[in-house]
Amino acid sequence: MLSTDWTKSLHLQRDRSLQLHTQGGLHHSIRLPTYGRSLGYHSPSADALVGCTGTEIYRFNLEEGRYMTPLEIARGWGDDRESEVEGVNVVDVNPRHGLWSFGLDGGGGVVEFWDPRSRSALTRLCLPSEALLPATTIDTESMLAPPLRKLSITSLASHPTDGLSLAVGTSSGHTLLYDLRSPSPFAVKDQGYGEPVKRVDWLRGGGAQEDSGRVISADSKVIKVWGKQDVSLPLLYKESMLMRQPSTNYLSLHPPNPLTDLHAIPNSGLILASCEAPEMCSYYIPEIGPAPKWAGFLDNVTEEMADDTSAAAQGAYSDYKFVDKQELET
Repeated sequence: MLSTDWTKSLHLQRDRSLQLHTQGGLHHSIRLPTYGRSLGYHSPSADALVGCTGTEIYRFNLEEGRYMTPLEIARGWGDDRESEVEGVNVVDVNPRHGLWSFGLDGGGGVVEFWDPRSRSALTRLCLPSEALLPATTIDTESMLAPPLRKLSITSLASHPTDGLSLAVGTSSGHTLLYDLRSPSPFAVKDQGYGEPVKRVDWLRGGGAQEDSGRVISADSKVIKVWGKQDVSLPLLYKESMLMRQPSTNYLSLHPPNPLTDLHAIPNSGLILASCEAPEMCSYYIPEIGPAPKWAGFLDNVTEEMADDTSAAAQGAYSDYKFVDKQELET
């Protein structure tokens, strides 16, 4: 979104085009040099940042109406991982200070940070790929090892208010929380299915929960809401690395179809999920925040359900005891 309302928006299309839309529809279309993967917008400079296949970030200035000099990523690393980078999966612009973050495809899991005033990368963040990827085992019969999985960045989200916290989603199904002042994650969350993280974001429910640090992460199978402060559990030791694992979830949601994207409405408890189905999945959690102004009827429905004391409202399994397989055999 280019404006504070819905009247101006920017769309990255699959046919190598960048489209500008107004409230009247398509306003102008721009051709991209190569296929785009992600889109970001830096409002102070009016630059549209397009992450594409390859090692270039294309910048189209919406004020001047022309392409600026592209940014060259994966340069000057000094190791062999530069050649493994296949593209830029996600672009993030920090809303507090404008720092650009680029999540790379390949290269062992790398996030590059750029200052908008500089033409070279400030630094890079290397994820602990040895601890995130499963250990490879050699087949004793054929003496061949399975093909190595590469670690890529699939989602990025800067904290909307503090300017220091960064959430990173990976192709291995992990979400890592970083403080920009430290190269080590202070929390690591495993989705549990080994599927790439489709979306990670910071929940802004409003009220007293605004600064609670709740994180929402989703892959194609499950949506999890958890807190960045819930790291008082035992540490996970793997590959000579200590990673704090917040295993307690506020809630877990399983969409009826494979999930492709997720959006949590700011200052509310409404979550919208797009899946491999014509219908949009919507979830309303009053504990996270109130209903949006344009969907105020949800609060009325919630109050009616809270006042309903029937057996159906209390739960169909309230009088049942669940046992595991071993207890069932006993």
